[in-house]
Amino acid sequence: MAAESLRDTPWMVPKISDPMFSEAGGTSDMIFFIAAAIKHAEPLSPKHEDITNIIEKYQPWRIDLCQGPDRWNSAWNSIRWILSKSPAFEPEPLMKGHWRMTGMPLVRTPDQLSSRIMTEAERSAYLTWLGELAPIINEPEGPPV
Repeated sequence: MAAESLRDTPWMVPKISDPMFSEAGGTSDMIFFIAAAIKHAEPLSPKHEDITNIIEKYQPWRIDLCQGPDRWNSAWNSIRWILSKSPAFEPEPLMKGHWRMTGMPLVRTPDQLSSRIMTEAERSAYLTWLGELAPIINEPEGPPV
């Protein structure tokens, strides 16, 4: 399954060893193999370093594709950024620095991926997530008047 078709099914979390993660793939599907690494680590909730190590073990070419003089740290920073920005992931409340899946689709927010290039499924999943948060986002601050 190519990254494009993965993006059309944002609820799917492939196995880290899935053949769709071929060397021909780039880093555009990073969110999917981060999710696959978290699923691979279950029942533990991994730290972002653990996620990077899992990716390096199963898909070392992903680390090699990262930019900068220290590719491992570049990959590590990218993974941390994606974890913190996607509604699909959240910090583990009882284990500082650990991450888990939220049950939300593997979708990026517009600060990660322009809505102009999102697939219809990604756009729909993002808008659903945004709609669920709308009452919180639009809630007035302070005591009720």
